[in-house]
Amino acid sequence: MNLIKLLNQINIDQTITANPIHFLLFKESHFENLYMPMYWGGYGRLFNKEILNEFFKNEISYDEIIQAVDLTTLELPYQNEFLPLIKERLEEIKSLSEPVLNSEKMNILNSLILSSSAFISLPYIRKSIHKHELITLLALTEWEFWFQTCSGWGVSYTALTIKFNSIFDISELEIYLPYDELNQLLDKLQFQNEELYRNLESSKNIEESELFARLSNLNM
Repeated sequence: MNLIKLLNQINIDQTITANPIHFLLFKESHFENLYMPMYWGGYGRLFNKEILNEFFKNEISYDEIIQAVDLTTLELPYQNEFLPLIKERLEEIKSLSEPVLNSEKMNILNSLILSSSAFISLPYIRKSIHKHELITLLALTEWEFWFQTCSGWGVSYTALTIKFNSIFDISELEIYLPYDELNQLLDKLQFQNEELYRNLESSKNIEESELFARLSNLNM
């Protein structure tokens, strides 16, 4: 899989498209408090689009990328952790076939694209993520999904849950969409599960900001 080619084709998140290091370190950038906020300037220059395109076309190796620069002149925080990690992810991405999205996954992506919310709530990890960033992640990784019911702190709710199978060791993401959007998505996917709809109905009249605040305290 040529990551640069696909990023240019998808071109959903401008930051990631312009600077692929934001995708290669997606987990560290968006999900881990240890590395946030993080400045990727040196990594962005070292693994720029031109260099990475050569890598994915087998015109240059990872070791040749590293040997071509003086690492001491670049600002590269956490080198011992990130350089081997980037190498591992680059090799895995190169070995992957281009992603194929079935109709169900396309319905999920369309729901995110058309969502009225620019930021999608991920209460389990107490974060929100811009929908363009999440869509880019889902467009370029292998993942499965299901719906689950969640309860606690006086809240019962239905969550879209994503499990990633490649590139990143990311824990399951529970995604919380507004009532109408999740209801429509369940209908499109023809999920015949009364409990999912019952939990969804119970959250219908809760303000989204209040729901996020309360669900962020759940230990699911």
